[in-house]
Order: sequence, then C-alpha cells, then structure tokens
Amino acid sequence: MEAVAGGSDAQREVRRRVLVDYLPAWCAMKKTRDASAFSSDWSFLTSGLAHWFLTAVDEQVVEIQNGSPMLSDGSRTHFFGNDKPLFYREGVLEVAAAGLLVHRFGWSPGDLKFQSPWPWAFDLLVYRRSSDSSGVVIAGEAKWRQADALKLLTGLEACCALGRHTSDVCGESINHHRKHEGLLEYRPPLLWIIGPDAFSDDPDLVFRVRDAGGGIIQLESAQATALIAPSGSRG
Repeated sequence: MEAVAGGSDAQREVRRRVLVDYLPAWCAMKKTRDASAFSSDWSFLTSGLAHWFLTAVDEQVVEIQNGSPMLSDGSRTHFFGNDKPLFYREGVLEVAAAGLLVHRFGWSPGDLKFQSPWPWAFDLLVYRRSSDSSGVVIAGEAKWRQADALKLLTGLEACCALGRHTSDVCGESINHHRKHEGLLEYRPPLLWIIGPDAFSDDPDLVFRVRDAGGGIIQLESAQATALIAPSGSRG
C-alpha cells in the first residue's frame, strides 16, 4: 500500500483515512479484495477539497460505513470498486460537496441524496424539503479532473440545444446524454458541475437551468450564492 506523505495537514489526513481506515474496512467487507494492491493518483486532492471532505465527515454530514459514505437518508456513494481495487475519486468530491452545501450554504443533511435514481444522471441531489422527494432544487455531478468537468459542460450544452433526442442523434457520450435526460426528469432550477476547482474559492460551474420548451434547455452561468438554501430550509 502507498505511503501517506506531502501536502497540507488536511490533504495528508484525507489520504491517511482513505488508506488506513476506509480501504481496509471496504476490503474486509468485500472479503476478496487486497488492500496492498491499491495505488492512486492524488493530484486532484486540493487543500480546499480536503478541508471540505473532513468537514463533511467530522461534522457528521456523512457517515462512513464499511469504507463507503452514507447520508442520513441512507443513500450511498463509493470510494472503491472492482477487485484491484479501483479508487472512485469522484466519491471524495461528492462528500466534500455535501459538506460545503451544509456548512457553507445552509442546507440540512436531510435535504441531500447521493446517486440519483433513473436515469442515473447525477451524483448528488438537493431537495427543497427533506420530506419532499419530488422537489429537486440542485443537481450535482462530480468530475475528479477539472478538464473533465469542463468537457461535461460542453457536451451537455450540445445535448441541451437539441431538445428531446436519443443518444445516437447527439453523438455525445452516454454519460453526457444522461445528464440532459436527468435535467428533463428532475427539472432542477440549478445545476452544479463539481470539479476540484469548486473547493478552491467559490464553486465555479454553477448554472441556472432554463426550460426553453421541446426539451431544449438553456444553462445560464450563476454565482455561487445561488447555492444558498432558502431561510426556511436551513438546518
């Protein structure tokens, strides 16, 4: 297993928890995985990302069970998969985003959900009220490379301009196409594409979602303050 070294205290602590706490717990639960075979590229882990990840865990926005993060509604995301095991870096961003939404933007942990249902479009949803499963107000999608976050935006804008269509028409990846389907399904007022730069200062890729009819969607750049919870929704 790789060593924990370099970076800020927060960055070192995140790597330590992943390598020493979460990975062995996940391997023990799976029984067939070998933690000693694990290695990873940590270049995505900015100091801001590490800070908000630790905030989410230490302030109990998420609970880590058997090496996987869980929100209060029981929804989960994952850090690991496959036999090698693989490291799902987006899971780190999803956890950090949950911490940011709760402790900077005022949402209740009960308003958040990891991994949207069909069409399996988004990594993180924010609901208008904890008891309202139909009122999605923020749809979030994490990409561990900032370049991939920008690529998603470009592909999604191409899909959104076509209106309702099948994936063979747009020529975009299934991943990008599903985001358009998800916007049509959930009709969130806000889309947040969550790359590493989201945690350096203000979240950057925040968009208001405008329905132009016929399945055509317009994405309008918004300030990070658009993510602030309404006063009546704050936990």
